[in-house]
Amino acid sequence: MAEGKTVEELTREWQVVSDKFKSILNSDIERLLRIVADALTIKMNNIMPWYATGNMKAVNTTEETLFSQKVRPDQMVVLTHVSAMNEDHANTTTRIAVERGGTNLMLNRDVQSAVNISVDWDGQVLMAEGDRVKVSFFGCTSADDIEISCSGYEIKA
Repeated sequence: MAEGKTVEELTREWQVVSDKFKSILNSDIERLLRIVADALTIKMNNIMPWYATGNMKAVNTTEETLFSQKVRPDQMVVLTHVSAMNEDHANTTTRIAVERGGTNLMLNRDVQSAVNISVDWDGQVLMAEGDRVKVSFFGCTSADDIEISCSGYEIKA
């Protein structure tokens, strides 16, 4: 039943075909379920922390942008926190987004309450290959120190 199939094929087969769960249990099915369960357990134990930081001096006073690194092929990132701060002046607006295929998925758009106070986002967003965090600072003063800090965890896809 499982001969000639990879673990990935077996795992996907049991994840997407609901009829498999309606089958009467026999020794072959039990053996396959153990293989799939063990493979998924190993995969889930491959969760690793993911961090990205960035800082720079603002040059563009209309919109200055900082990015995280892009999510690599065969990697998935669950973004759980982003913090953005202008250390020198309270800029007009800070926008936290995920850039996906040239489109921005906005997570937060807020005004910094005071100098050196961060604008934060907390939640969960699944980022796939090529996605990255994009933080835009609107209305900076030239040479402001801006920074971002992102965290979450990565899962091997």
